[in-house]
Amino acid sequence: MRGALRVVPFALLVLGAAGALLVGCSTPDAAGPPTPAPPSSTGSSDPQATAARAPGEAGEEEDEPSDAPTGSGTDPAVAEALDCLQGSWTMTSFAVETEDSVLSHGRGGDVEFVFGPDRWRMSDDGDRPVAVSIGRRDAQLSIDGSAEGDLETDEDGLHYEVDEAEGEVEMLLADHTTTHPVPLQHVVGTVVPSGATAVDCGADEATISSRNASVNQVLTLVR
Repeated sequence: MRGALRVVPFALLVLGAAGALLVGCSTPDAAGPPTPAPPSSTGSSDPQATAARAPGEAGEEEDEPSDAPTGSGTDPAVAEALDCLQGSWTMTSFAVETEDSVLSHGRGGDVEFVFGPDRWRMSDDGDRPVAVSIGRRDAQLSIDGSAEGDLETDEDGLHYEVDEAEGEVEMLLADHTTTHPVPLQHVVGTVVPSGATAVDCGADEATISSRNASVNQVLTLVR
């Protein structure tokens, strides 16, 4: 797989006497493929939540949708959840945590996610900052840019790959000082779950979560 997201296990922010620095994951330079396909009219209309798990954990077998994501042997439950996920969503929160503590947490803002059959895209214009907590510190995170990539399936389940990330991220601290902007590609892996993910998708709300190197990531979305 190309460009897999990687999360630094020690939080989103490192504060020092010289200022503040956002720490996240970097992505390889690559030409960005087209924007994800528009919302599918075949998306699940069932208000009951659909759960996508790694193959072997899913329920009864059923035929895959005709627009199932690329990849051999896609689990039917994964395909069904991805079909439900297609379209436009707004992020309500994200969290990066270990078994013992929450490393970072974000809520609110106006971050948009759009999902196609085998593509995803995240974007924000920076007008409404995301309220973030890093350990015991609170701040406002302003995201101005976009990131996109493939939805890959393999024997471990579903993975979010990054093909392109452009734009900047700026943080307003509690003392009203502002950090120097950093590239969005350094932070996107903190917001978008990495590793093999599970998707719980309903008509108006979805949760995407993963565990990677003992770090659990959870992204919640609403229509």
